[in-house]
Amino acid sequence: MALAHNVGNDVERAYRRGDMVEKRRVMMDDWASFVLGGRRTG
Repeated sequence: MALAHNVGNDVERAYRRGDMVEKRRVMMDDWASFVLGGRRTG
């Protein structure tokens, strides 16, 4: 889901986008911290 693969119909994808934005943001912040060697980005 984080990679925005197409799952379900148009309506289901629209709901998933809205529901997953914050979870995706947290995951990408964690990934950035890992890539930067533990330094926080935000």
